[in-house]
Amino acid sequence: MPMKTESRTRGLRALALFADFLLVILAYYQIKPASRSLYLEHFSAAQLPYVWVLSALVLGALMPAYAKLVSRVSRPRLVVGTCLGFALLLLVFRLWIGGPVAAVCFYVFVDILSVALVEQFWSLTNAAFPTRQGRRWFGAIGAGGLVGGMTGGWLAQALLTQAGLSTVDLLFVSAALIVLVAAFSAVLVRSGVLAEQPGASALPGLPERPALRDWLGNRYLLTITAVLLLAQVVEPIVEYQFMHYVQHEFPERETRTAYLSGFLSLLNAVALGVNLVVTPLVLRALGAIGGLLAQPLTLGLFSFLYLLQPGLNSGAAMKISDRGLSYSLNRAAKELLYVPVAPDLIFKLKAWIDMFGYRAFKVLGASAILLLTEWTHWLVAPAAYSYFTIPAALLWIALVLSLARPYRALTAQEAQNRER
Repeated sequence: MPMKTESRTRGLRALALFADFLLVILAYYQIKPASRSLYLEHFSAAQLPYVWVLSALVLGALMPAYAKLVSRVSRPRLVVGTCLGFALLLLVFRLWIGGPVAAVCFYVFVDILSVALVEQFWSLTNAAFPTRQGRRWFGAIGAGGLVGGMTGGWLAQALLTQAGLSTVDLLFVSAALIVLVAAFSAVLVRSGVLAEQPGASALPGLPERPALRDWLGNRYLLTITAVLLLAQVVEPIVEYQFMHYVQHEFPERETRTAYLSGFLSLLNAVALGVNLVVTPLVLRALGAIGGLLAQPLTLGLFSFLYLLQPGLNSGAAMKISDRGLSYSLNRAAKELLYVPVAPDLIFKLKAWIDMFGYRAFKVLGASAILLLTEWTHWLVAPAAYSYFTIPAALLWIALVLSLARPYRALTAQEAQNRER
């Protein structure tokens, strides 16, 4: 009976977090297509790497202040405060948006909003589940974000094509949804849904308050960082290859925004199917390491197909193979890497690796595009970049395999701590 009660409690917790993540991504998908479309109104897809570099620089400048907040403010309060701050800034952008400078600033803002809200959500979620339960429930929780992305794309498209709203009006919709996220998150904290679970521990070799040199000297963290590095180097290249044909096929703003909204819904529908059917099976049978191998394997395959026949459809397929698995199986598997780690370390880890590192590493891919396309014109055809993504996928696979031994050691230590 106690086991049934515990299972029911875990299920209710997963359902609540499913709904919370759905709201987060629903809000984000009102402004993601808007930010891309507003940018393309003033600039070309070939200039996107400049914005990605700027995004990393801005986030890097903000990280010291954010790190201090993580140390001084309770984690639930920080999440609620971040949501309310983003909602207020969306209202400011709605009044300001219009010219090229505003379009660039808004693109950077949306980039920072997405990574901050998503990583804060998963930081709290990681601490609320032990590894064994995380394998069972993280796929279902992650499906909330996929449903949010799918319905968010449809909602944005419907508001534009049927309700008569303009692209910039989507900022109001997103702000209202983010306020709802803040209220719902506060309820989850007060009800105990996000209570931290026992058993996690500090990473071997790290002192209680690690300095930068301690982080850099930890093999487990370095390998996770290297995996993230490759994923984020490849992601802007895939984005560039896809957006090149979006700009070519849809020169008119509202049509372009509608296409991007519909495409993002399709991407999330595919990812949702993977999360509901494939993710639970893979994580239970092969664990986190098996789940992490899926994205580089499929990305390498579809990059090869894009190389053979470049175009909007093959670019969309490659984009779905990359982001679709990133949002589903890879996301759930990646979060399992953090579960055996103490909650206070999780928040600090994800702040630097998954927030700052996410954008900083993307700069490498963006810089490669600038060097080879804008500055030297060595690579004019977007398909030629597949010669970089395919070897990167192979190295990615090798790094994931090297995580297996230290991850097993951490999960074994977690199990021992829970039995004490």
